Amino acid sequence: MRAIATQNLTKTYGKHRGISQVDLEVQEGERYGFIGPNGAGKSTTIKLLLGFLFPTAGTARIFGKDCVKSSDTIKRVTAYVPSEVRYYRNLTARQIMKTALNFHKMRWDSLADELIDQFAIEADKKMEEFSLGNKKKVAIAAALVTCPGLLILDEPTSGLDPLMQKTLFDVLQKRNETGMTVFMSSHNLAEVEQFCQKAAFIKEGKLIEVAKLSHQEREGKIFSVACPELTREALEGCGAQIISQEESAWRFVYRGEMSGILGLLSHYNIQDLTVRNIDLEDKFLSYYESGEGK
Repeated sequence: MRAIATQNLTKTYGKHRGISQVDLEVQEGERYGFIGPNGAGKSTTIKLLLGFLFPTAGTARIFGKDCVKSSDTIKRVTAYVPSEVRYYRNLTARQIMKTALNFHKMRWDSLADELIDQFAIEADKKMEEFSLGNKKKVAIAAALVTCPGLLILDEPTSGLDPLMQKTLFDVLQKRNETGMTVFMSSHNLAEVEQFCQKAAFIKEGKLIEVAKLSHQEREGKIFSVACPELTREALEGCGAQIISQEESAWRFVYRGEMSGILGLLSHYNIQDLTVRNIDLEDKFLSYYESGEGK
């Protein structure tokens, strides 16, 4: 079953673009990253999935249920951790977790105590005494305590120290192994690449690629070449996707047969050359610096 499925999902704000014809497909049990710069449409997409916004066109479904028509049902099987957490100042962490449990008609049990211990939460302390990072920990615990089928995270590690970031992903990994789907939006490419199985790239409101992260090494090589005579026309004519160029230094992605690009470079006086597997940061830069995907 697909945990998330959108078809031609579109949202406009008057004359302003939100997202346009976004087709997402997240299988149940997947760990899925959602990547793009500020203003690309990540938050709009998440709000549409959660029923916080209505689409201008297209559809969104979670576990087969329409996100508009079945919003209440979807909320019973979905949990959400926003990038910025806000709570009433006088509530304690324990009260917030109990409220989440009550919404799902669940009781406080050993899992709640376990989450408090794992995330080092001072359960009876009021929110007005919590730092932003500690509020984020409470939000994560309140989401996980309900045992959601789908967990949606927006910048999940913002405000967390490195040790707590590791704890978070350890907990998410264990939950995922029991079937929980994780959909996370993040600016931290390293954490997406390390944790997620797939990642969707969104740019200017449009989905431009879905990458299988476990197969990055099959998707091309990143070249760094120093050569005064090399030209953009020669590289692009060979199928290279240029990332950057500064004086005689070129960085580009090549996905074809190695004999093709090496044959081209053999005709030039190369001063320096390095080649490595493409990673998520390279893909990000190739899309958002070179203009690909427009």
